[in-house]
Amino acid sequence: TSSKQRSIDGFDVHDINVNYSFSLPGIKAVTANLLVANIFNKKYESNGYTFGYINETGERESFNYYFPQATTNFLLGLNLKF
Repeated sequence: TSSKQRSIDGFDVHDINVNYSFSLPGIKAVTANLLVANIFNKKYESNGYTFGYINETGERESFNYYFPQATTNFLLGLNLKF
């Protein structure tokens, strides 16, 4: 809409991704992955929508809705190569 009242604030989030690879008997490669997303626990919304209408008295009603994103979260993975 190009409206400042209908825009979200800018945001910046930081992640850490750590991988460790090794081998075991009978397995060519084992890779463990750890992702820590949003390490500074930033509260933000990445998108949303707006809704408006003309009410029964002829005045414009506008509403802004936002989709909050996850705070600090973790993802652990294990890859096996035979």
